[in-house]
Amino acid sequence: MGSGTFQATIGFSANHFQPPRASCFLMKFAEKYFFRHYALDTALKASLSEEAGLGVHGNVTIISKENTGQSVQRVYVWSHISSRPWGNDVSQQCPHCKRLRPSSKPRVAKKRKVVKGSTVTVHLIKHMCSFCSYGREFIKHEGLIRDGAMGERGRGDWYFTCRVLSRDKS
Repeated sequence: MGSGTFQATIGFSANHFQPPRASCFLMKFAEKYFFRHYALDTALKASLSEEAGLGVHGNVTIISKENTGQSVQRVYVWSHISSRPWGNDVSQQCPHCKRLRPSSKPRVAKKRKVVKGSTVTVHLIKHMCSFCSYGREFIKHEGLIRDGAMGERGRGDWYFTCRVLSRDKS
């Protein structure tokens, strides 16, 4: 703030973007950042924790300049065990038997897998159709970090990935 340059850019990705969802989030974020002088990360996480509805429809991408001079991209993904496991959209219709809302209670599991000669644990959520037993597995992407902003309310939570885009050459 105060240097006359942008510190961060916020973007949204959604198949069917709903601007009113984003406008509520942006108003809360602006109030926390500009008027209450929260740090960028704190304002962002506090605003996201109040807006699970935004996450249901898509992801939030922040590109910011860190104090180290690096440009960093964070993609925030809302996850819920039933409706958006690990940020993946779930159809309300079974792709096999075409019944509406057929899923039985999703199961969370861990699976051991060998990748490049070493054994890793893969976290997955299994959805099973209660009519035709068609199943889908949603695997947690490597590098997906739980934010914890939502607490343990049972409404899902925000996860994020982080990557460095560039380093300042000064």
